[in-house]
Amino acid sequence: MKYLNLIATFVLAAFTGVVNAQYFVMTDSLSAPRLNHQSQRLNDGRVITFGGENGSFLDSNNTYATAQIYNNGMWTSTGSMNSQRTQFSSVLLPNGKVLAMGGVADDLNYEWASCELYDPSTGEWTYTDPLPSATYIAGAVVLQNGKVLLAEGDSSHIYDPATGHWGSTVAMAAPHGTGPAVALLHNGKVLAVGGSDYNTVADVYDPATNTWTATANNAHYSRYLTSAITLNNGKVLVFGSASVDSGQTTSELYDPATNSFTVTGNLLTNVSSSPAVLLDNGNPIVWSLGNGFGGPTQVIQVYNVATGTWWSPPSTTLGTTHNTLVKMSNNQVLVVAGEEFGVVVPYCWLINGNLSGVNDITPVTGFSISPNPGSNYLLLNPAQIPGLDAIHIYDMQGRLLQQEYQNGTAPVNTTTLAPGTYLVSLFNTKGQLMGVSKWVKM
Repeated sequence: MKYLNLIATFVLAAFTGVVNAQYFVMTDSLSAPRLNHQSQRLNDGRVITFGGENGSFLDSNNTYATAQIYNNGMWTSTGSMNSQRTQFSSVLLPNGKVLAMGGVADDLNYEWASCELYDPSTGEWTYTDPLPSATYIAGAVVLQNGKVLLAEGDSSHIYDPATGHWGSTVAMAAPHGTGPAVALLHNGKVLAVGGSDYNTVADVYDPATNTWTATANNAHYSRYLTSAITLNNGKVLVFGSASVDSGQTTSELYDPATNSFTVTGNLLTNVSSSPAVLLDNGNPIVWSLGNGFGGPTQVIQVYNVATGTWWSPPSTTLGTTHNTLVKMSNNQVLVVAGEEFGVVVPYCWLINGNLSGVNDITPVTGFSISPNPGSNYLLLNPAQIPGLDAIHIYDMQGRLLQQEYQNGTAPVNTTTLAPGTYLVSLFNTKGQLMGVSKWVKM
């Protein structure tokens, strides 16, 4: 019964906005549910979200041209694109305009070659030079020279904002299929990895020669709808995959110095179609579905660059996939909409990027654990806390190891836990986090 109640709590949290206020808070929602949309932070700090779809194949208008602006915690409408688009690409140009490229039309069958520019000063979209051919789920980056590289899997194209035209098509070194992940390297080159063939291929584009060359070794795992982000140390973290065979929880690092991949720490739960951004401390953060039906979810996952491991703060809500993440000021991250286990949502969240695992704890007033350090049992002080329903114990990577359903009056038996440091979290009957304290087992 408790397991069924736990699932019901997850669903309730997803649809009523019950959130973990310690690590993230719900902010203003979009006017309509979206997935496969795009978001860009404009030069003035506002965020524009545009395009995408509502996920309903029965709706002839399931794909959007509309756009909204996020500013001071609120969404407002701005000019719509000229074409409805989903599964498309976008970048923020050095001149402050937004370029939207390709995608799929409202019937989910017709692919676009058209491209559009959004001008924040006018709030309007205008067509620019179309791509040489229709494309969707392509990777795009702004090169150091200000031009745009679009990699569609087997070929690539260069857009010059100064002329408003696309250059000649350049073949990639290996066939990726649709959806390769791309990342701009510190040396100005671009890494492309994975694709719809669930393959391991990877190659690097050199703007100086306008050519692609294969990396010294392929990725270690097959990857599709994977993510790639360049770290401050110049390496690229590649993680997650829609592949069901091997890549869903794996991560690896590409090192431009050796032009090769090495395996690094595994994610705590599966990730695909979930982008990442860098926090102020240089660690990447990702928001995903989490382990929705296996216990409190690892919705937020953070990669520790120094240790090569992932960790997660405790959470009791569902996350989303096919969302967008935008790094905001004050080390906050805006999560925009996405899909929750087949349900497309308009919800948006602000993540507190000042996450630090052990140190980021907000205990209930007057709540403490004894003995601390302890051994086989722990007690809550006071013994009964109003509203308390469950006690969860996590390791320092955010994995749930033990849960007890009680009001705190009984000792918690921890004989199955190895010696180490743990986070003891208290939840009320609505599944909301009441507080967290650190506990050391001797």
